[in-house]
Amino acid sequence: MLPLWRDEVRIALQPDRVALARVSRRWRPHVSAKHAVQCSPDATAPWKPCLEALREALEQPFARDADAHLVISNHFARYALVPWSEHLASDEEKRAWVRHHFAEIYGEPEAALEYRWSEEGPDAACVASAIDAGFIGGIRAAFEPASLRLRSVRPYLMAAFNRWQRRVEGDPVWFVLPETGRVCIASLANGRWRTIVSRNIGPDWRAELPLALERELLLADGGAAPATAWAYAPEAPKLDFPEWTGVPLKFLAPRAMPGFSPQADAQYAIALTGVA
Repeated sequence: MLPLWRDEVRIALQPDRVALARVSRRWRPHVSAKHAVQCSPDATAPWKPCLEALREALEQPFARDADAHLVISNHFARYALVPWSEHLASDEEKRAWVRHHFAEIYGEPEAALEYRWSEEGPDAACVASAIDAGFIGGIRAAFEPASLRLRSVRPYLMAAFNRWQRRVEGDPVWFVLPETGRVCIASLANGRWRTIVSRNIGPDWRAELPLALERELLLADGGAAPATAWAYAPEAPKLDFPEWTGVPLKFLAPRAMPGFSPQADAQYAIALTGVA
């Protein structure tokens, strides 16, 4: 099989479920199988039920002989904008710099974290993420007995932004990612990141999202107030933004493909980020 035609198993890890979808890339991409395992969030160890569900999901017959790409919900990731320096030479120096800024924002972590970051110019902030190192280690261990090659593990914000970057238009602009119980709002101006906010939202998030956006708009300074807000909400594609804000709210929607309907299969949309 040619490498470009190798099947992929796309996976999303969320607090309430693990979703898998197998994508065949022969001739035309299509979803040949999909499966979801439900789990119950644990307040004391939020990612452990999800990890158990992942192990169960990987026992599916279709989860083999393919490349795996995994997206981790924003519930399990912390984000920060880190000012970059051209004087950072080694990976150790960069990691220490990123860790220092996370500690300033969130305090010293109670558990070891795995940090990832983009590298922008010396006069621009980079986007960095931090995920519990035990969670990442458990994910890698879950794949050891599986006949899948784990090719990528990405936090949802970066996976979704990479998918929609060319569609997100306007300056300045907001990129909004709501999930059940959490919303992530990033602002950009002149093509550069300005702010990232990721916070809890109530269970009735469809009703509460407009209020969360209003709050961020009121807190934004003049340069961060958006000309346009782009939202990717595959499980609730019809939301209203309060008219008084004067900010157009535009929606991004996953594209349909054989075996995947954005309406009927919305629970797999995060897993298929980058494909659909």
